[in-house]
Amino acid sequence: MAGTMPEKAGKAEKRTFDMCKFWQRHIAVKIAYVGWQFHGFPAQDSSDNTVEAHMFGALRKTKLIVDRDSSCYSRCGRTDVGVSAFAQVVALKVRSKLRDHPGLIPPTAQQQSPAPAPAAAQPPAQPSVAPSPSPSPSPPPHSAPAADEVLAPTEGEHDYCAMLNGTLPLGIRALCWAPVGPSFDARRHCLFREYKYFFVREDMYIDRLRAAAALLEGPHDFRNFCKADVVNVESFERTIYSVRVDRVTPPAATVAAAAPALASANPATASASASASLDDDTYYDLYCITIRGSAFLWHQVRCMVAVLFLVGRGLEQPSTVSSLLDVQATPCKPAYEPASELPLVLYDCSLNNLHFTAEAEGLVKVRNAFLKEWNRATLQAGVMRCFVGALDNTAHMATGQTPLSAAVAAARARERQRHKCLAKRPANRSIDVSRELLSPKKRRRLNAKNELKQLKQQLNGATATPAGATVDKQ
Repeated sequence: MAGTMPEKAGKAEKRTFDMCKFWQRHIAVKIAYVGWQFHGFPAQDSSDNTVEAHMFGALRKTKLIVDRDSSCYSRCGRTDVGVSAFAQVVALKVRSKLRDHPGLIPPTAQQQSPAPAPAAAQPPAQPSVAPSPSPSPSPPPHSAPAADEVLAPTEGEHDYCAMLNGTLPLGIRALCWAPVGPSFDARRHCLFREYKYFFVREDMYIDRLRAAAALLEGPHDFRNFCKADVVNVESFERTIYSVRVDRVTPPAATVAAAAPALASANPATASASASASLDDDTYYDLYCITIRGSAFLWHQVRCMVAVLFLVGRGLEQPSTVSSLLDVQATPCKPAYEPASELPLVLYDCSLNNLHFTAEAEGLVKVRNAFLKEWNRATLQAGVMRCFVGALDNTAHMATGQTPLSAAVAAARARERQRHKCLAKRPANRSIDVSRELLSPKKRRRLNAKNELKQLKQQLNGATATPAGATVDKQ
């Protein structure tokens, strides 16, 4: 008997997820990631291995969002290849577990939700990493969330961090989240950003480095301390609130295993005014430069660190910093390479009045994962430090004449003799000349940006501003 066989039971069609059936809310999430495992933070057409690509993949897989365009997404900072972050903050609209609470977006209201404003054009991520260019010279210190916005409670809500961490790669972890209002913007509402840059002292003059670092504090034009983005950045003025140079206590086990003499040394007696030699207990000390500012230009932190290192090694005078900050005397940036991106960390993004929440169990898991990586890296560093110490002793015994420290010092002296001062190096084009020589594609982008700015100015002029009201100029 001919006939068609019925389809097997259980092979029902896969249901399409419909976000319009769910309540939603606006949240901010604090993200940590290991920069050298990914091709930068921002999404790129040329790579799927970026932090944002993995993050949005996890958000879609957990059905917290539909897509990026409808998520009202904003980010506090932007890091490129190699730069890590402990406190990157992103804001977006996600699916909620709660119902019928003020501050939530009901399913029927989602069709009327305003579309998110298009993100400002950003340059593609570069192989060398630096803090993101910001269109505004200094984002104003807004309070967030706004006082008139009602926020939904956190009790009984999804454990957003656990949901994301179950899908994200191990190098990216969601630490905590906070409820925010629909007007919250992670970049505009950031009070300050803080970066940390780690380095080994070697023969660095720490006192000279600190003296030069102090000159960077305050409002300045940092065009000579960045990679100039002449299309997206109009003003190169930024405010640096503080620059600190601190010694980081080295792991005791690493020091003891590498060189027993170092374990008995008293760090408090180490002199920072002189350059350390291989025989000095402080030669292999780990230091950290902590820079806090309102906002940062492209590669600004790495360029500042590069100049500070030249001063710290005695190759430049601290006054070089003042000369580069004087754009009248030095209108064009001299040619020099930025410092390496690997030791750079976006350590803090300060957002006022946000109340982050996290599950203790989830944080313990994140801590243990990072601790495991730290243990592995510390053991590797200990082995390499042992090799260096053994090589020092072996070279000394083999030659029987001068210790290896003398040879290293002689090499440093030759480096100083070959060094060409920044003031005598070839200079890059000025900002004005760079804008005149833009490619046709970039010229169109710049013209479109200027036209949009003029249109906004006309619209603002047509709208009366109440007396005494403040205008937020971004």
